[in-house]
Order: sequence, then structure tokens, then C-alpha cells
Amino acid sequence: MAVDPAYRRKGIGRRLLETAFALLRCRSMRAEVRRSNLGAQAFYETMGFRRVGAIPNYYGNEDAFIMEWTSP
Repeated sequence: MAVDPAYRRKGIGRRLLETAFALLRCRSMRAEVRRSNLGAQAFYETMGFRRVGAIPNYYGNEDAFIMEWTSP
């Protein structure tokens, strides 16, 4: 999932993710986030995701954190 930089911090990402939760009716969801992308990590954490692992060199020269959400 990505939101154009010009439209970030306007609740669009939150609405996209909430819509995905509702439409997919999934019990869990996973995202890979750049180690350096603190904003994305914070966003996913506020949405109930937690860091569960890492993938070395996922982006070529940068690791990714695995963020996972599980239905309450």
C-alpha cells in the first residue's frame, strides 16, 4: 500500500487499511516496511500491527521489517 506524498497525513492510508480489513475479512495481515521508514512503522503500529521479524536486504541494500496484524 502506498499513498502519494502530496496526500499523506490526511487519513487516506488509515481509510485504505480499514477498508481492506472490512472487505477482506481477514484474520491477519502482513506488511514489509523499510528499516529506515520510521513513519510507515509508526503508522502500522498505530493500526495494531507489531514487528515480528526482519528480511535482510529485502530492498537490495536495506532490510525490511515484517509487520503483522492479527484480528482481535
